[in-house]
Amino acid sequence: YRPLVKMFVWNSSSSNYDTAQHEWVTGNGDSSNPAEDARLAYHASEDKLVAVWHTEANKVGCKIGTISGSGTSIDVSFGSEVEVASASELPKVVVDVNTGKVVVTYVYTSNNHIYSKVGTISGTSISFGSEVRIGADWGAIDANQPSDFRPELIYLKNMNKVLYFHVRLTGGNYYTETVTGTVSGTSISWANNFTQWANGIGIRGGTMAAISTDTTKNKVVIGGRNDNVSDHGEFKIIDLTQASSNIATHRAIGFASSAISDGATGTVNTDGNTVDNQSGLTIGTRYYAQEDGTLGTATSTSGGDTIRLSGLALTASKLLIMMKVT
Repeated sequence: YRPLVKMFVWNSSSSNYDTAQHEWVTGNGDSSNPAEDARLAYHASEDKLVAVWHTEANKVGCKIGTISGSGTSIDVSFGSEVEVASASELPKVVVDVNTGKVVVTYVYTSNNHIYSKVGTISGTSISFGSEVRIGADWGAIDANQPSDFRPELIYLKNMNKVLYFHVRLTGGNYYTETVTGTVSGTSISWANNFTQWANGIGIRGGTMAAISTDTTKNKVVIGGRNDNVSDHGEFKIIDLTQASSNIATHRAIGFASSAISDGATGTVNTDGNTVDNQSGLTIGTRYYAQEDGTLGTATSTSGGDTIRLSGLALTASKLLIMMKVT
């Protein structure tokens, strides 16, 4: 009753995989207190395996694995166990390629609330940031029913975001729901929870996979068993997008000195003026308007136009507007 990792190596001569070495993720676990529900992710830039599992002590543990050897001697060795969360289960793990961070999600056994942490690999160990809850009281069903609940976690490379998928129970109805996570530093924020099936359609035992052949969009297949159709499998394709700005050279004239509601009038400061409602600026640094409306130190393009709305930081909050930058 303990998870095992087995290595395989591709054999080009036989066009098949040969069995290599294997290692236990943990030496603990018995029939009364099993170590189970192990999940793996591969961190390409670190060349490490990330293993998470529900420990025999009813916790979510994490270990970093180092791959070594060649051919059928390829093996993995794990570092020391790092506790992700206590009294929790159903862990999922994914590597955020954009930030190089590791995202782990899990469910508390006491209240079935869903949480997440962002991890940073250092050698053969990993450290985690603060815990962030995924959603509010969404009525996630009993985590002791994994065949119904079955969360999934994947990375969306075109959006630089992670996607969490779970089943919740509200008002006697099952819902499949996705929520999008954005990693920043050692934390993560979750937003845009979306229900894919209409009220009363009981999809359970959900599963999810990204369509990797689509290089321009973020199409994801989701599905599960439909209670209303004799538990037959039912699937959908969802196409996730993110908001984009129409800011470009000929559309940007300056900075608003204060917030302006839609349809209202207000003051826009233009070239040669200052705007002092910014924050976190580095004095003497030139900033450029980005496609999402934020400020950054690199120029940005939109529709083939180089965005030239920029400014020079005079203080941490004041910007000297400089429109004509070559």
